[in-house]
Amino acid sequence: MNFSKFAAAAILSLMLATAITAGAGILAQPVEALKAEYIVQIMESARAEAEQTLAELQSKNVSVPVGLSATYGEAMNWYRLALQYRSQANYSACSEVALRAQNMFREVAGYASALSFEPEQPGDQALRAKIELRARIARMQSVIEELVNATSRLGDFGVNASSLAGDLAQLRLRLEDAVREMDGGAVSVANQTLAEVDSRLQAVSLLIKDSAEESDAIRARDFIRNAEQMMTGYEARIRAQTGIPELQRQEALAIMQQAMIQLQAANSSLDSGNLTEAVRLMEQIRARLQEACGAMGEGNQTRLQVEMRIMQMQMEVEGLAARLQELKGYGLNVSVQEQELSQIREQLRAAECMNASMECNLAQIQARISGLGEALDEIEGQRASQERARIQGEIDALFQRIGNCSERARQYKQGGSNVSHVEAMIQQATSIAQEAQLRLDNGDLKGAGDLALQANAIISQAEFALNQMGGGREGGSARH
Repeated sequence: MNFSKFAAAAILSLMLATAITAGAGILAQPVEALKAEYIVQIMESARAEAEQTLAELQSKNVSVPVGLSATYGEAMNWYRLALQYRSQANYSACSEVALRAQNMFREVAGYASALSFEPEQPGDQALRAKIELRARIARMQSVIEELVNATSRLGDFGVNASSLAGDLAQLRLRLEDAVREMDGGAVSVANQTLAEVDSRLQAVSLLIKDSAEESDAIRARDFIRNAEQMMTGYEARIRAQTGIPELQRQEALAIMQQAMIQLQAANSSLDSGNLTEAVRLMEQIRARLQEACGAMGEGNQTRLQVEMRIMQMQMEVEGLAARLQELKGYGLNVSVQEQELSQIREQLRAAECMNASMECNLAQIQARISGLGEALDEIEGQRASQERARIQGEIDALFQRIGNCSERARQYKQGGSNVSHVEAMIQQATSIAQEAQLRLDNGDLKGAGDLALQANAIISQAEFALNQMGGGREGGSARH
């Protein structure tokens, strides 16, 4: 398989990062744990069988096909991932991955056993060709699964990947077709199917890589936006505190100024498309912010932790502020939430670290922050429902217009008019409208709305073309 490995590697890192935290906060269910342990034991047995048959091949001086070794390597990758999931108490994922590894180990054992007869059998060449083909399928399946896992996380980072998920689902089905073709003896047909999958997989891999980079850029911009407001708020806090020496105050302010300069540099790097440099600068900014908290804490570790906690809460508040402004931009009344946000900011600015009830005060502020977040969740949910209904209405009306145009074009065509250009526009509008409906069903409101506008513009052109045909004998009935 020759598609670019860099895309798979980039996405694999995202998938593995997800795997590391997959079991966090999940209470292990005894039944799932027992089931996973049972499947792991069967996987271990299948692995031992595969290794034994491979060893028998070598003992008989029978060369092990490269494809067979590759399939065994893929099985070992899934084997290790299954054990990792088990150690994280993510038993559902463990069972799923262990079954995949188990099946691949059994395939290896079956192929190795078929090759172990001496002397070489007449059908061995065909068998070796089948082994190589199966290895290609196994590699493609592994890459597709990695991309599926990565794509499922893109939505959490503000990137709609519904169309990519659909592409990967289609590629899965095509690989299943290749397996059936191979098992049925149609090796040449299976190879052709794999060539088609390979070509499409290259394109999808690049699209997912671009989407992953887009999600990184979105998160970087969110960080820069929120950090700038947070740093302004924390500088106000430094100036408002009365219980720290002036020397410490000036040191903390100087560090914050350094962080602000680095933040501006990170923003410039991001604007120029240098995401790597922006991320490097953001790591430096985090270090400067911690130093500022240390200066405010005067070397006291407890106060350092309190200041860092306050700074983190300020960052969370600025994230809520950005959401609130977006809702306000839609014309929604969020004055109550704005007032709550202002009061929370003031509490964080004025909170005294030397106060004996600081822990209680911070807990109360955190509760207010959580409450504000829940209120925004509800408002956003209501707006999303309204927007979804509006876009659905547009799409429904669009399909009605498409139907009307199709009927008019049919009547003109029966009257002898050349409507091929209109039919092409109707077909294009229909395809875009169907994609808009799919995007809407998958929750991509903006994408669905944009596509609906595009399809409406095309069908308007078709209506204009049909209207231009009016007035003649052939078009009379089409006006009604």
